[in-house]
Amino acid sequence: MRNFINAKTLATIKGSSRARFGGCSVTRNAVAAVRHTFRNMLSSMRPCVSVALLCAAAVPTQARELRWHLQPGNEYRVIVERTVRQKSVLADWLENIRYQMAWTVTAVDDQGQMQIVQKLLEVKHSIQMADAEPVNYDSSHDAEARGDATTLARSWKPLLQIERPFLLLPNGKTERVETPGKDTGAAPSSTTAVPASGANNTAAVTPPTTATTPPTSPAITTTRPVAAKLLQDGLWLLPSDDVQPGTHWEESSVLPWGDDGEALRLTTLYEYAGEQTFEQSVADHIDVKLNFATQPRGEGNERLIIERQSSSGSIDFDATAGYLNRSELSHDLVLQLLPRTPSAGTGTAPPAFTNPTAAPTRAEISTTVKVRFQRVEPVGEPERVGE
Repeated sequence: MRNFINAKTLATIKGSSRARFGGCSVTRNAVAAVRHTFRNMLSSMRPCVSVALLCAAAVPTQARELRWHLQPGNEYRVIVERTVRQKSVLADWLENIRYQMAWTVTAVDDQGQMQIVQKLLEVKHSIQMADAEPVNYDSSHDAEARGDATTLARSWKPLLQIERPFLLLPNGKTERVETPGKDTGAAPSSTTAVPASGANNTAAVTPPTTATTPPTSPAITTTRPVAAKLLQDGLWLLPSDDVQPGTHWEESSVLPWGDDGEALRLTTLYEYAGEQTFEQSVADHIDVKLNFATQPRGEGNERLIIERQSSSGSIDFDATAGYLNRSELSHDLVLQLLPRTPSAGTGTAPPAFTNPTAAPTRAEISTTVKVRFQRVEPVGEPERVGE
């Protein structure tokens, strides 16, 4: 599961003339943009891996092999909580989503590849904009949805309790399992979800592209990959070799931005910190950081600048049980978009340059994603799943 959310506010970096928010309530465009973009998030939901460490005590560690190895017939719960704050000259947007997924392992082959059926069990979703009434949706009280909350209800309800199969590889990558002729109930998406575990990885639950839903706001489709990757909850890439404390590995992908002139390169940096005690148990602790960098892709009409960024996160992975316990990732990103003036002439003209008379637009994005992943004990045994 992975990918997510408010490209609407992020879209304001594309210019004030193309995105408007207003009044004393959430506008139709804002809600429509939320509906469109979080569908893309749902289309690739995966269990995220992050957690705030609480007084972790180091334990001597030898070389370790970190691999997913879930058992056939077992059921697991994935509880995800995310908070997103997006701010620009046009909007101040706070969003909270909490949802719970069920994983049921149906088979494991001799290469360790796990066939899993995933199902969205419940969701709570709230949106708060400056000078506007909050919009709240709770799937357990669906009949009580009123006003703008009905828009959220219509978008979430078709996704609840729908089974979606996927293949989980031992290193944390996933592959989609096609089910010809079967309606998964997932909302159609106009773009492919950004994978969380490697640039060439196909999201496990990305719905088939059966239709194209035009966005309410210009540039929402072009900025979605950035917001999705930044706000994702997903499976992290595990190392191919055994690790010892201090072992590093990384993965990177390129995210297109707006026109063809700019892109962002996202690099996820990992460092294995060894076995550590946490909540009266021992887990393999991994520190995680995200790093964005601009990557020119030719002459475009805009220049993207990263003003500042910061990131911190961690993973607690249980190598013995074969799955992550919990994780947390926080990232702050401030972007500027500078309009360009086209160069004179054609053919051998020099690259476009920044327009000194045009004011830059600016957007701030702050995100926190927390996840818990636990096994559901068989009937007759105490269930350890907690909120």
